[in-house]
Amino acid sequence: MSLIHKFKQGDNYFILDVNTGAVHLVDELVYDLVHDDGMKDKEETLKLLCNKYERDTIIEAYDEIMELVKDGLLYSEDKYEDIAHGSMEDRDYIKAVCLNIIHGSNLRCKYCLADEGEYNGDKGVMSRETAKQ
Repeated sequence: MSLIHKFKQGDNYFILDVNTGAVHLVDELVYDLVHDDGMKDKEETLKLLCNKYERDTIIEAYDEIMELVKDGLLYSEDKYEDIAHGSMEDRDYIKAVCLNIIHGSNLRCKYCLADEGEYNGDKGVMSRETAKQ
């Protein structure tokens, strides 16, 4: 199953392909072209966006997005989906590792382990040497 998330931060538009971890910084047109449930066909896309963008620009962006899809960088399939649905006893792999590079925050969430939460660990930044290991 392919899975993407779209989000905006300030004036920037981002698309995250969850299965590869690829984060794409895109323009507003690409943001409008990409949908959570997959790409629409080209003709439908042109009809939807022709009042907002020029036809040639839409086609060019659409074709570039489809190249990303073809290369497995957008709407990628989860390579571990079948394994993940298997028995818990059969699991002998690591699907993901979260690297806590910075242990600290200025948000002060009571549930967070970074500072205010029940773990109350020391603030810190991981050294370059540790990260390389």
